[in-house]
Amino acid sequence: EGLRFFRSHAGQKIPSQANCAWIALRFGIDVSDTKRYPVDKFGAAQKGNKPKLHKRTEKILETFAKYGAVQGDMEAAFTGHIMHHRASKALNDAGWMIETANYGRYITQIDPDGTSTPRWRVGPKDQPYGRFARALSEKKGEAMSFKVNEEYYASLPEGKKTDLKVRVVYFDTENSKWSLLYASKDGMKAVFTVETEGSKKWREATAVLDKATIKFRGGKNADLKLVGEGGVCFHMIQLIKDGEFDPEATSALETKKAKKAVPHI
Repeated sequence: EGLRFFRSHAGQKIPSQANCAWIALRFGIDVSDTKRYPVDKFGAAQKGNKPKLHKRTEKILETFAKYGAVQGDMEAAFTGHIMHHRASKALNDAGWMIETANYGRYITQIDPDGTSTPRWRVGPKDQPYGRFARALSEKKGEAMSFKVNEEYYASLPEGKKTDLKVRVVYFDTENSKWSLLYASKDGMKAVFTVETEGSKKWREATAVLDKATIKFRGGKNADLKLVGEGGVCFHMIQLIKDGEFDPEATSALETKKAKKAVPHI
């Protein structure tokens, strides 16, 4: 699925010409970052001193352990070039000078650390979506907010196919509820609400946004929001202008028929 996704979207480097906008939610633990992980609290950041580096990594991982972060092969994580890490005997969630932010193109998250918490290894092993994820903050009323590239949405095609399709991949936890909102001409408007069923599997929810109602706002304002009860995990938000989402990917997920959101959300 990852290779198909790359093949379909990697070449779409001009936002106004791109068919897809997407964001895959994640967080990378970069143990070389002494600003986020101060030396006086976590120990020296010296790649050449393995005992100290391993000890520092263990201390940093302790702060993320409840979210699923694990170092499966400490020795391999800091040996040689990053391509050498493919020989690791197990997955590592911390590294040296690694990419820490979400992956994506033409969708960015606003204040990810302040409104969501990172998650690792969520759900069954036969579903890859939980390798990295982000969850709604456990603070009541928090939302995960996103901006869509202005050139991307400004170039929606004219004619019959003027709708924007949206797809959200989420983890179906127990007894929870969440909604997707978008910026419309009438303010933030609910696309749908999902009531989770506790299958403990990754699912997707899809919908179609009528171009005539969209009014993405630019600047620092949110164009899309995920709101709901704390702890719900999300893997991806994807938008496409024309065509369908990858049928092989969607067949691997259970598609949830979402309900219209209740007015107070």
